[in-house]
Amino acid sequence: MGTRLLKTLFFFFVSSYSFGQVGVGTDQPRGALEINSSTNGFVPPQVALTSSNASAPVVNPQGGGAPVTGTIV
Repeated sequence: MGTRLLKTLFFFFVSSYSFGQVGVGTDQPRGALEINSSTNGFVPPQVALTSSNASAPVVNPQGGGAPVTGTIV
């Protein structure tokens, strides 16, 4: 077998056992993000919007447009 095929098979089998779940306060998360706490919760970033169509409070400091093409920030 060629080196390229071996690398491809290795990547396939290694990546099939990788998981991207993140758990806060739990050892075995069941979703992409699981927060388990009896006293605290999740607080998303908060910005003060001046109007529903102004992008001024949420601006990319690096310049450029939306972080993902086709989305509105």
